[in-house]
Amino acid sequence: MSKQKNILDYFDHILKTIRAMEEHAQVFSELHSVAEELHELEQYIKTVFETLDHQFQNYLDQVNLLSGLVDFQRRILRTRNAQEAIQQLFDFIKTQVPYQHAFLYTRFGEDEQEYEILHPASEKPALYRQLLKPENLQRMNRLIIDRDMAVLLNSLQQFQIDPAFLTKMGSQMAILFPIRLKDKYFGFGMLLAKENTFQLQHLSFVNLIVGMISLILFQHHYFSHFKRKLFKQLKYKKILEEVDYAEYLEKGPLLFFITDTRGVVLQTNHAALQKLGLDENLIIGEKFLTIIPEDHRKSFQNLMNKLKDGDIHFYKCPVVAADNHELIVEFYLAKAQLQEEVDFIVILAVDATQQYYREQLEKRNELLNEITQFSETIYEHINSMLTLIVPNVSLIKSKLPSDHPLQKNVQTVENALSQTSKILQRFLNYGLQEIEPPREINLNTLIQSTVEAFRKQLPPHVEIQYSLEPGLPTTLLYEERIKKLLRILLQNSVEALRDKGCIKITTRMISLPRDTLLNSDKIFLKQGDYIEVTVEDNGMGIDPNLLPHIFKPFFSTKIKNELMGLGLFIAYNIVRDLDGEIWVKSLPGEYTRFFVYIPLKGEKIMQEVVPFMEEAKVAQVSKILVVDDEYNIRSMLKEVLEMKRYEVFTAGNGKEGVEIFKRYANEIDLVILDMVMPVMDGRTAFMEIKKVKPDQKVLIISGYAQRENLEEILEKGASAFMRKPFQIEDILHKVQDILSQKN
Repeated sequence: MSKQKNILDYFDHILKTIRAMEEHAQVFSELHSVAEELHELEQYIKTVFETLDHQFQNYLDQVNLLSGLVDFQRRILRTRNAQEAIQQLFDFIKTQVPYQHAFLYTRFGEDEQEYEILHPASEKPALYRQLLKPENLQRMNRLIIDRDMAVLLNSLQQFQIDPAFLTKMGSQMAILFPIRLKDKYFGFGMLLAKENTFQLQHLSFVNLIVGMISLILFQHHYFSHFKRKLFKQLKYKKILEEVDYAEYLEKGPLLFFITDTRGVVLQTNHAALQKLGLDENLIIGEKFLTIIPEDHRKSFQNLMNKLKDGDIHFYKCPVVAADNHELIVEFYLAKAQLQEEVDFIVILAVDATQQYYREQLEKRNELLNEITQFSETIYEHINSMLTLIVPNVSLIKSKLPSDHPLQKNVQTVENALSQTSKILQRFLNYGLQEIEPPREINLNTLIQSTVEAFRKQLPPHVEIQYSLEPGLPTTLLYEERIKKLLRILLQNSVEALRDKGCIKITTRMISLPRDTLLNSDKIFLKQGDYIEVTVEDNGMGIDPNLLPHIFKPFFSTKIKNELMGLGLFIAYNIVRDLDGEIWVKSLPGEYTRFFVYIPLKGEKIMQEVVPFMEEAKVAQVSKILVVDDEYNIRSMLKEVLEMKRYEVFTAGNGKEGVEIFKRYANEIDLVILDMVMPVMDGRTAFMEIKKVKPDQKVLIISGYAQRENLEEILEKGASAFMRKPFQIEDILHKVQDILSQKN
């Protein structure tokens, strides 16, 4: 029994020992966990202190930078000249930015054209002048001109600078910053260094002081530059001191009158007498209002009556000189008192005739150009819709049996769409062929041939006369457009001649050394050489109230067909295409005279357009690439061409088209390319395609494209051009025609 008890005690002791060991193990585990937590806390505290040290160091750096800025500003305020200020500026930048070369390229006023290169005293500008070649300068200006802050350039190769020159400079990267004041761009500054020298903190520093650089520059250099200009002007001071201003007022360009308070002329100057053709003995003692047109006299008199001391009133009206020549005159009226006894009215006048008619011409052209732009926009949208409708109608027609009852209805729709397309084409492109190369033409010869062809349409009561100046030089013209212009003006004159009448066509050469007003007809022209063409009839004339409107589209005083009122609008646009002017004068019941001024151009502005190849028989081909952003057009062309057993690729923009072409360049026989597309336009895509395969056949299609772009592309080897919308038969015929041609 005792043995059994001993065994039980022994096992109990073992269990207690095991329990004690478990408790110790748990304690050790907890101690280990606490140790790990203490280690993490130690690391956290260490990180916090390191962060605080870093932030404190940043704070110290910012304080030092601010202190440096304050110290720099103090030094700048003590500088004695501009060069010293610039040197201080570059020295300060050097403390923060490790540049190798530095300079400023700037001008000092909005009216200044010349730029100067400012640099540290130790540098030589020859190196910078070599860097700032026109082509490099243009790229730098383009990069920075619209920026307010500096830009970091990791490589100067983007400016296409000669690598040998960069090696000579020892610089491969730069910080470029604008010099701008009051939102005006006056140049740029440049810091240059070796590769990987500049960091973002250097760019940040330059951005911090870029405004200060502009202010320093203008504070010192602008005023020193202004002083230099002023010193140059001082040599005129003595001359100006000796000027007799009374004599200048007598002979100068201002028209000068003094009247009493009733408006009776007491004195005038020689300029007024000469300009208005007045007799001094007759005008002195007469009312000033006799000079003013009758319908303006009441308003002018009211203005004189309201004059008070210190007032200056303005009035503008036409004035007819003694020789019946009309001027537009601006009057400035003021009241003056001499010797505190007598009140006078002082009237200064300026001949503003040229300015008035120039503004009238500019307003008219601005309005008509806006109408033209609006018309082209509307045309583009309508034409896009027609481009989808027309070929699909043709496709429906081709799939219907010839005896189908709907054939008649489809034909009616097709005819209406065709007529609409013709109206749109006439509206935008004058009803002429799309592409026409200019060529050297003798205008007299062209006028005679056009008039003689037109003469066959004349009624028997109309006579045509010529007065063509002999020896007119040839000039670069679009022949068909000139013919169209002449036919419009001739037809306009014919309709004005109800009874027997005459149309007279005149040409003459005029040369204008400066912008001026042709006084006889009040037409403002810019400097240059022109051929003047006038078409005059002795018909019923045009109501003066209608004259400002006759060049607007769809404005007509006559009952005409559905194209009414397009003629003179087309005439205006043809002349403006030639950089010329068109004007009209008319006296109801007596005459209407159209003036056309065509600038003389003696040099070729483009090469002859590659002529279309002669028609040939169809040659079977395998692959065609259609590039057009309109899905419906792509799918329609794909379906139609595949019906003719062509294999067709399609692309939705120029970039996608070029990528497809590069993959299958050796297989693609023809590219059908739209001109106006997103991502990459037709012109750019055409150039890329030609780089890959110079003899590639390309058919250009477009509903709306600039004539200059079309001419350029045809000149560079496009096979043909078709305007949207087009009939299916037409584009199939064109595709077959191109594919049958030899390269």
